Amino acid sequence: MYAADSLTDALHLTKRYLSALWLQGWLKLGIVLAFLGGFGAFLQVFNVPVELGIQALEGSDELPLVAAGAVAVLVIYVAFRYVAALLEFVFVESLRSETMSVRRYLRANVRRGLSLLVFRFAVGIGVVVAIAAPLVALVVLGDVSDPNALSAGAVAALVAYAVAVVLGWFVVDTLTNGFVVPIMLHDERGPISAWRRFVPVIGANWVGVLAFVLVAWTIGFALWAVFAVVGFFAAFFGLFLWILFAALLTELHDSLVLVAVVGLLVGYLAYQYAVALVESPVRSYVRYYAIGILGATDDSLDLVADRRAAITAGTASGDDPGPMQPTSDLERTDRPMDVDGPGGEPSTGDESGGSSDRAFDDPVWEGESVWDQPVESRADDTSEPLDSSNDSTDSSNDGATETRSEADDRTDEEADDRTDEEADDSR
Repeated sequence: MYAADSLTDALHLTKRYLSALWLQGWLKLGIVLAFLGGFGAFLQVFNVPVELGIQALEGSDELPLVAAGAVAVLVIYVAFRYVAALLEFVFVESLRSETMSVRRYLRANVRRGLSLLVFRFAVGIGVVVAIAAPLVALVVLGDVSDPNALSAGAVAALVAYAVAVVLGWFVVDTLTNGFVVPIMLHDERGPISAWRRFVPVIGANWVGVLAFVLVAWTIGFALWAVFAVVGFFAAFFGLFLWILFAALLTELHDSLVLVAVVGLLVGYLAYQYAVALVESPVRSYVRYYAIGILGATDDSLDLVADRRAAITAGTASGDDPGPMQPTSDLERTDRPMDVDGPGGEPSTGDESGGSSDRAFDDPVWEGESVWDQPVESRADDTSEPLDSSNDSTDSSNDGATETRSEADDRTDEEADDRTDEEADDSR
């Protein structure tokens, strides 16, 4: 229900949105999307394996320094995740308003960003607990003392269960970004309250919600596959050039190796930003698709009701609903207009579908015009000039008729004279 129509509406809305942003807004959008997805891999730098952390703690005499470093890494990670949560609302607000005012949208959604961050952490902790709970139950409550002693069937069941839990986590995250965040912004709710508001939408249009999940995952996987290949070649050549650059700086001075590291980081961030710019139309389309399904299912949750109505009306009339479409005939300059049309209204051509240039080039004498009307029906202030012009026109026509008659008589007389002369010559 509404899934197919929302696909078309999302395409028109995306065209309007990107046209309204222009270059400056598009560059800002790239930064927002880079934090939402492009820089996500950057956070993997902080995911240090547990074994390495334990070994570092055991072999180090500077335990306070190591602990401080771990806390710093955790703070940086949380800060990144909080900025990403804030920018979710910035992105949706930009889609709703077709503008990109990052600072204003950030200030307006400080608390909502924090509540979304807490909700995401709570869901993540719940996923970890859900995956670990069966294993703990087998070890603690069962007769298995060593997890390595589990049978192949038990391991397969645990793996299938973990995969199901992770897929559920992905579904919740996709629905939260696509539907719950717009509800939080539209109704000024928290994440739990927004989810409660979203549950009736799922019941009323579960086909549309499922279609969105499939579309979002399919497009996401396609983008991941494309940029995985592009990223492989970019990383190969980029690292090769960086090694040459680092070797050159090291030859100049050993301390310049820090410059090489900073250059590597800047290059990586620049690549992720370029990827975000390329992905921006597709990701905007996916979000508009979710907003369209949400609004089509429940009118009170429609963030872009006016634009969807305009798109529907424009599509029904066959017009282009894009933002650059002129809103009236006065704005159109691609055709001439007959400013002398009846009633003083612009005319774009004859009723038979001919070119409007006829109004300027070819006089049309058929039919009744304003000049064929009685003098009494014209404006009082223009009656005398009209009468005088008609009199002068009639007199000039009479004079022209008399002149043509005299010329014809002279021509006949000259022809008779030539005939008589030829007859005399022949005799």
